[in-house]
Amino acid sequence: MAGAVAGFLMLTSAFLPWQGRAQEPTIPPAPPARAGDTAPPLLSLPQASARAPEATPKSREEKRFSRNDKNKNGRVEGEEMFAPRRKAFAKLDKNGNDTLSFDEWAVKT
Repeated sequence: MAGAVAGFLMLTSAFLPWQGRAQEPTIPPAPPARAGDTAPPLLSLPQASARAPEATPKSREEKRFSRNDKNKNGRVEGEEMFAPRRKAFAKLDKNGNDTLSFDEWAVKT
């Protein structure tokens, strides 16, 4: 333990003087302007509003409704609502008997 501390102190004592001699890099001066040069105009950005507009809860519900209304008749029927779940169940039900055995269930979950 004492050797590790001594080694750390030796490295630190060598590092500090080396860093103490570091100098700031000098930045060259800007080139002189030519006679016909003019500064380009700054781009004007559109004013950003303080807040972004938020969707109303009604529009969110309308989006959900529209996703479920597959035939776009203005009503969500049971077949439209449960079709994705039935498709997922059918993928698991390999033998097609409308029940899942443990083996069918365990393969996917």
